[in-house]
Amino acid sequence: MVKYTYGNLAEKSSEAKHSSPTDSAFHSRRRKKEKIQLNTKWRARCLFLVILISAMGMFITFRNGLAARQGYDLVKAKQSVATLEKENARLHLDIASLKSPERIRSIAVGKLGMILPPQVYFADKKR
Repeated sequence: MVKYTYGNLAEKSSEAKHSSPTDSAFHSRRRKKEKIQLNTKWRARCLFLVILISAMGMFITFRNGLAARQGYDLVKAKQSVATLEKENARLHLDIASLKSPERIRSIAVGKLGMILPPQVYFADKKR
């Protein structure tokens, strides 16, 4: 392999003039091995970075999906709480209407055949 130095004129370098073809072949093989090792290290680092970035991306995507699902669950829980509070308020009104004295009196007189007493007597323990 002949090396040239470039300047105003192309000349053979002094190394190329004095080296034998076997030396240059040996050195070129050695340089190729060194370059391959350097490329292998560089490729391993790049592969590691790609895997690391991919893993981080998958983790972030999983975490965001989990947060979205929890958000939907929270909205569903709030809706069910609102529905249950409305039902509870309606049931309290039903209880109040069922406990009313007028309703009890109308059922006692109408369905059970009871009559109201003409006079009401009270007992007093003090006497």
